[in-house]
Amino acid sequence: MTIKKGVFLSDMHLPFEIDLKGILAFLKEYRPDEIILGGDIIDGHGTFGIDGWTADKVQSDGLPAFNRDVKLLKGLLKSLRAAAPKASLVFLEGNHEERYRRPLQRYPDLLKGKFDLVKESEFRGKWIPYGDYDSFYRVGDLLFTHGTIYPDAHAKKMAMAYLPSKVVYGHIHDYQAYTTHNGDPRKPGRFAVTGGCLCGRLPDYKKGQPNKWVNGFVSWISIDGCTTPTAHLIENGKFQIGGRIYGV
Repeated sequence: MTIKKGVFLSDMHLPFEIDLKGILAFLKEYRPDEIILGGDIIDGHGTFGIDGWTADKVQSDGLPAFNRDVKLLKGLLKSLRAAAPKASLVFLEGNHEERYRRPLQRYPDLLKGKFDLVKESEFRGKWIPYGDYDSFYRVGDLLFTHGTIYPDAHAKKMAMAYLPSKVVYGHIHDYQAYTTHNGDPRKPGRFAVTGGCLCGRLPDYKKGQPNKWVNGFVSWISIDGCTTPTAHLIENGKFQIGGRIYGV
């Protein structure tokens, strides 16, 4: 029997993350084999619209947000290594991290790889770029991905898009799950689930609309390739697993 276990942590939007002490305490006890960072770990605050910047603006501005985000990402990686020293890391780049690749792709000769998050943060693990057909990570029969879609029924969309695999995703900042039945009654249904975000920032871009963001994360266990995710929702910084309360 082959057993592997891990966690999926998504959408922290550093420096706007919630208090992560409960998450780190859980990691120490859970001792995961793998930590999957589900994208938008950094917010890239101040870089919106960067893909439209001219060469002159890139040169004159120097992307001061980059040095801030490298420092934030380094600090997070250090905390994760301390909490789960034996866990391997997978980083599913989100659309916010991908912002730094846009000027590099537009002006490669000018920038010469200057804004390389993987290199500058000293990330050691598997980094999967955002926005490609292969922008996912597979554990047995389950796929992990950042996600790209916005409809209210996004779990249904994701479940149908990734058949015949099960899927865990981030990006949307709320909790949903959807099961699609299998045409063969001898086979199990397939599903999509998102566990919410780890971001505490009020969504100012919503211009005063009610905040439907849900905080949470996903743990998973894979037994002989059959991978089962479990969403854990966090309220007021606290969550419970197996009767143990974290974040107090």
